[in-house]
Amino acid sequence: MGLQKIAKIKEVLLEVLPDVYHYTAKTPGNRYAVWMELGERSQSDGDNCKMEQAIYGTIDFYTEDEDDTKQDEIQEALKREGISFFLASVQYEEEIDLIHYEWEWVI
Repeated sequence: MGLQKIAKIKEVLLEVLPDVYHYTAKTPGNRYAVWMELGERSQSDGDNCKMEQAIYGTIDFYTEDEDDTKQDEIQEALKREGISFFLASVQYEEEIDLIHYEWEWVI
């Protein structure tokens, strides 16, 4: 059980993109991902202690290319690693002139 299991999210993203950030993008370019954990989604208890814990969070992928295939590669990498996810939104961010994909994940 332990929060170190969320490091898998970073590893999966680095398989697809070189520019991956935790919490906030420090020096973003025109294609990058930001991931963060948000908290506990569920748990199972036994014998008066926590036995299992599911942590959830988000992945935000930014790109200037509307035909970018990296969003598909991110999803395939998450599937390959058995990480549960869903695409929560896709939007155009006028302030930074980039397309923004957001997934929620549970691990």
